[in-house]
Amino acid sequence: MTRLVDVVDLRPGASSGIDPDGPAIRNVASRIVVVDLASRSAENHSRYHQLATIGQVREIVLVLVGPMTTDEHGSPALRLSSMLGQACVTLWVGSEVGVRWEGGTDRGRQSEPEVEDGLADLLRVLGSRPVFDEVVRRVREIPFHVASPATDVVHPSVQPAELTTLLLRALRQMSGTNDQAPASEEPAAGKRAGTGTAAAVVPRSPLHRRRAAAQQRLADAVAATAALRRWNGAFTTGGDAACERVALAGAALEAHRTIALEAVSLVQRLPAPDDDALAAMGVPHPQAVDHSAVAATTGALLKGRLRSGSLLGASRALRHLANSQAGRDANVNAFTTRVALERPESARANRWSPVLAVLPVVLATCFATAALPVSGIAAGPVSAALWLGLLAFLLTRRPPGGPATGKVLAVVGATAVAGVAGGLLVPPMVPVPEPFEALVCGLSVLVSLTALVLVWRAQVDRWTSTLLLGQAATVHEGLVGLVDEFVVGRQGSADLRRRTADAALLLAGGCDDVRAVFTETCSESPVDGDVRTGNHHDLVDVIHRDLERISTTALDESVRAIASGAPLTAEPGLVALRARTLTKEYVDYLRRSGGHRRPPMGAVDARGALEEAFWEDSVDARRVLKASGREEMRQLCHLSDIRRLNPDWSGVRVIRFAPEHVLELFGVIGHEIVDTDQDVVGVLRLVPLRRDVVRRVAPPLSADPGGDL
Repeated sequence: MTRLVDVVDLRPGASSGIDPDGPAIRNVASRIVVVDLASRSAENHSRYHQLATIGQVREIVLVLVGPMTTDEHGSPALRLSSMLGQACVTLWVGSEVGVRWEGGTDRGRQSEPEVEDGLADLLRVLGSRPVFDEVVRRVREIPFHVASPATDVVHPSVQPAELTTLLLRALRQMSGTNDQAPASEEPAAGKRAGTGTAAAVVPRSPLHRRRAAAQQRLADAVAATAALRRWNGAFTTGGDAACERVALAGAALEAHRTIALEAVSLVQRLPAPDDDALAAMGVPHPQAVDHSAVAATTGALLKGRLRSGSLLGASRALRHLANSQAGRDANVNAFTTRVALERPESARANRWSPVLAVLPVVLATCFATAALPVSGIAAGPVSAALWLGLLAFLLTRRPPGGPATGKVLAVVGATAVAGVAGGLLVPPMVPVPEPFEALVCGLSVLVSLTALVLVWRAQVDRWTSTLLLGQAATVHEGLVGLVDEFVVGRQGSADLRRRTADAALLLAGGCDDVRAVFTETCSESPVDGDVRTGNHHDLVDVIHRDLERISTTALDESVRAIASGAPLTAEPGLVALRARTLTKEYVDYLRRSGGHRRPPMGAVDARGALEEAFWEDSVDARRVLKASGREEMRQLCHLSDIRRLNPDWSGVRVIRFAPEHVLELFGVIGHEIVDTDQDVVGVLRLVPLRRDVVRRVAPPLSADPGGDL
């Protein structure tokens, strides 16, 4: 920031302003305010000469503080060095607190205790280039170019010490001690990058082929078991074919499970996944990173946390974001063992149940056909043979796992023989017409076929009840989701997540650096922060916004590096140096211009309403701008010094000053009021000294005035 007016304080032990013995003295502004003790002004010839001969210095205001010395006759005198030449005008401040005096014949009275002394007000307004220039011009109209200043300054609601206390409060709030990112959920701007990716496994890759094969084999197995249950299932699919398709489905599902778990292990490998091995399996390479989006995401999180919290909170939120990019390990507990497509033997139903259920039907049909008077001797054995033949065919086509074929045929054959024998041995009770015998034979055949179909379905249902095709389909879908969401999604966003984590850690480290600078600024403040302040929550909020802007500005280079796509490496001390420079400029600006006027590094539109509201309601500001200089003001001298002033009004000069926006607000532009670049309204009264108290003192002839700086 360009300096318009610099202060050089020559008083012993002075800590403000530019060090007169430091290297910065060579680069002072063209306008300087030199502060010295009145008792030393006739002895500092060498120092004055050095300042006056700095090439760029055009104007000097010498502020002499303290009581006058005495001349050779013992009379009070203000002894001035002649080494500052015509470029210098002098303001004598006999007392830093001053007295209340109207000028003229008024005897004056002691000033009431002030939060800040009058010298601080004077030096502050002299820091404004327009006021400085006007003071130089007006004092040159006064004899000897020497005057005693009186001040009446209206600050925007807070005095400098109070403003410093508010600044320290805002710095501590901005640094933060207890602020932290939410532990239960991630910040809105800090959700894990790369979720919801549209990437999928590469077609015709090993992963894709095994996934498709498992899906097709499971569908074939389901279709085969459904076809097997139909009435003609024994003549079409058959149990062996269905069993084979179930076995193929199990093998395909196991192959899918194996490659899926292998992909999971590869993507979870530390320190980084094996991209080539994953690509060979069919997992796409990581997607290209949109570095601007990463910068926008992390920058938004930074600004959001600074606005609602502190640098500590922002640092924690950014680290939380970085940690979340690692994600959680996949839950593979459901896929760690081979998927069985059949229940264990102990869980199966009684295998003889369908056979036992059909025996009464076999007995009844064989008995009924054998008992026919005319055709029974042939129909009975045919019925028994039909049962055994069809049952033998079904048993050869049935699914596995039932009772042995021989045993079933033996049991059914014995039952059929018993039925036939019983029918043949029972004598006919009444004559039976031939058509009735044909009807009985047809019904027996129909009942036998129906019973055999029911037995077939019972056998198929018993077998399919042992299958776990539904659970297998669920496992298959789980593997698909695991690969798509965890493996493909995680691998597709791997570079994005790594970049986001690196960016978040870079900004988190920067927040820590800025926080350290703010803490250092608090510890170095000359005010301990315990000055009593009024209710200035709005101003604290404004300063907080300014500190937000300083923080984000100090981190701008980091955000630009994130957006550029360049490797992210933190340069030690760079952010801290930038933050320290901005903070020093800001603190200096507050001390010079107050908190109601936006500094160059401050937040935009953070204080407009606050400032306007204050000045609109300021009765003192309106009074000061209408002052003629004859009012009671704080004259910077002791009561005993008033008699050393020349109260003749014709020699007194009055300077009123205010910022342009206040002049526009009050409608007093052009009324001989200096437009200052500070956020204060005030009036200076410059009273000449009596001619007999001003002495010009030249250095001794033997003295060396000193060389140029």
